[in-house]
Amino acid sequence: MKKNGQPQNTNRTPGMMTLIAIAMMLVSLLVMFILCLVPGRSANSRNPVLLVYGDDSNFPVLSMENSMHAIGFDVETADESYVFDEERNYIIMGVGEYAFNYVDAYKEQPEVKGFVLVCPGMPASEIMEGMSGTYPSREIAIFAGKDDASKVSDMGSARVIYERISGDDTVYGTPITRGGKFSSKVYINNIQTRYLSLSFAKIKDADKFLFSPLFQNELAGYLSTTYQDLTIRDASFSRINAWYVWALISFFTCLVGMCLYLAALPLIMSDMKQETIHKGEKLSAALIGGISIALAIGTIATTFVEKFRTYASCALCLMPLIFMVIMTFNKSRFILDNKVRYIKKQTRPMRPLFISLTVVLLVFLSLRLFTDLQLVMDLPAMVIAPCIFILDLMCSSALLYADRKSRYMGQGGSSYFGNRVIFLLMLIPSVFAMIFGLVFRLTDIFYAGFAGLTSTLVPFVSLIPLRRHTDHSLIPGIVHAVIYTAVVFAML
Repeated sequence: MKKNGQPQNTNRTPGMMTLIAIAMMLVSLLVMFILCLVPGRSANSRNPVLLVYGDDSNFPVLSMENSMHAIGFDVETADESYVFDEERNYIIMGVGEYAFNYVDAYKEQPEVKGFVLVCPGMPASEIMEGMSGTYPSREIAIFAGKDDASKVSDMGSARVIYERISGDDTVYGTPITRGGKFSSKVYINNIQTRYLSLSFAKIKDADKFLFSPLFQNELAGYLSTTYQDLTIRDASFSRINAWYVWALISFFTCLVGMCLYLAALPLIMSDMKQETIHKGEKLSAALIGGISIALAIGTIATTFVEKFRTYASCALCLMPLIFMVIMTFNKSRFILDNKVRYIKKQTRPMRPLFISLTVVLLVFLSLRLFTDLQLVMDLPAMVIAPCIFILDLMCSSALLYADRKSRYMGQGGSSYFGNRVIFLLMLIPSVFAMIFGLVFRLTDIFYAGFAGLTSTLVPFVSLIPLRRHTDHSLIPGIVHAVIYTAVVFAML
């Protein structure tokens, strides 16, 4: 049957393809939820503890817990105020520039049985004085990025530290390599108390190194071999690999299922965007463009001031929200104008609600599995989360309504959700920061740009299916606010 020349689907019974798609999404989300629970199931008070010091950024809680529990270890993060349990054994893992300082601080602690250093910086000479392959008596392992220097003067800190505490020569020594293309180069001293692993990739940021599945697998292999007498269970490397494999399979299966489900639904509206700037949007476009260019220039300036660089990620992650506030103020008169009455199309509520719930769960569970949702900022999370959520909800709902109303009046797409030019202007500072950081090898600037790009793209892209299958503004606004808040917590 046709109405106004357009075919209408009057069959309310879902087809076989739709049912298959729904089953794929539900099963995938269930698997992802189970994977979030699995890592914490093997904790045991008799397990030795991998105690992580020096990590003041996001930490891969779930994946690291799964990897450590698979070999019979527990994992905890700590600071200098941590109180050791006399009944347990500890392996200290120092992360970052001052990692070796923890060797000096805890080398006589009886509960500490060994040390792991991740991308350590060169310590002061007095700290390393007297240290060798036999002192301290605990094993010391060092993990760092690629270092192929053929001269001692060009070697990185990790290799220099290893040579000084082991007496080995890494320039003329022959490393051990295991695996294929992504194998690390490993040096072990003769009495097997010192261990150095250099990754296949040049990695300087220790915090990001911890998220690598390859690093976690190699770390698990080292700990399970070196401290086998401390554990109460056999190592299971298949569990480590299976966790990552199932996480990726379930994520992509859910995406495929969602595509199949959406393909069978009739569109409420097209996603055609406006290619030019409306007269009423020129002010907000000029402000967004000016701020974007200023941020791009400011990215260069931050490289000269270390304190400013620490706030680059925060600024770029929150910039999309600032842009949305600007656009909302600019469109407020249009939104509140009652001269033209905007009439929503009548749609069944179950479909947009199902799409909303699926999209939110997919994004949230993915972030939970592969990132850390603990906010690392001076402000309390309980304060900043409601502020971000409420402000984003108000702005995204208002801008969605403005876009719907603009299309209804025949003016085309409007503002953030309907004007491609404005959206591309929002990407300028993050893309520039990524390119600038990559070219000049400034990893913190590169990751700041990546965080900003993710905070801009993920909420926008996640909302596309819902915007095309519902004519309402509040439900998509809630979805956008939830996803944006979760992404900000994952990136910061």
